[in-house]
Amino acid sequence: MILFHGTLEENIKNIKKNGLLSHTLDQWIVEVTNKKVCCVSNQPTSGEGGNASFFAYGNAQVKNQNGYLVVIEMEQRDFAQKLITIFDNKILDDYVRYHFFVREEFRAIGYDLFQAMKEHSRKDHLLRRLDSYFAEMDTSEVSYNQDQKHYYRKLYKGNRKNYRICDIIISDEFFDFIQLIGKWKPFYRFLELHFSNINEETYRSFVEKNNHVDNKTYWTNFYTFFPVEATQAKENYFKNWFSPQWLEARQQREVSDNCQILLSDIEASFLKGFIHITTPSGFAGKFRSCRSKSGFAKEVWKEVHRLK
Repeated sequence: MILFHGTLEENIKNIKKNGLLSHTLDQWIVEVTNKKVCCVSNQPTSGEGGNASFFAYGNAQVKNQNGYLVVIEMEQRDFAQKLITIFDNKILDDYVRYHFFVREEFRAIGYDLFQAMKEHSRKDHLLRRLDSYFAEMDTSEVSYNQDQKHYYRKLYKGNRKNYRICDIIISDEFFDFIQLIGKWKPFYRFLELHFSNINEETYRSFVEKNNHVDNKTYWTNFYTFFPVEATQAKENYFKNWFSPQWLEARQQREVSDNCQILLSDIEASFLKGFIHITTPSGFAGKFRSCRSKSGFAKEVWKEVHRLK
């Protein structure tokens, strides 16, 4: 089978000598695998931020270098021995953006936001007037940064914003999360699933006991003590939302067209070759005429077949 990994020119010499080592330290991945991994894909353009071409092209622009696809060829039995896990790229990207990156903020304000919206719902049962209690504010600060965030900063180019809802400040990332859930009424239900069965004294006691633990431990403990009790099948989707257990439950064992494959070290003997795909100013040579992902992928596969 053929696999791809994106890299820069500065790494080629070391890769030729030592192969592809398990260097990936992305926090959201390591919290599930509990080990470093080597990220590859079975298509040069599969996924969004996780595809091999992204790492070559995006880093080439940033570091002013040429970007390459490392082409790997291995038998199925070798692949099976090295396989750690597989994630659907869409699921992984959404997990990073709507679970992982807002979990610290939800930890800080989730319960207070629930109480505020609960109070508001007494006079506005359907939350139809909640928009009038919602305001936008410019900010240059991102308040919550315990977890890794550099990989997805491109999503928030330009002016950052904060918002005020029921006198509680939320970030633009958090508001994106609210919109994913479905705005006010669905989001209030999300809050109810997390907090409606917990009295304030019990909750404050839990927070005090877990005040100094990291976010992974905090949310693992939270869902152990306060599991989400879904009343509808679709609400099961929210169980363990801020815990790595949510992503862990969605691992794959089979390769698909849109997946990120996590392997252990890939020795140099499995390397089929290198394809130069980008320069700091854009696509290289024969790839400049490509006008679509599919066209680019077709050209990459032509180059793969030319490798000896």
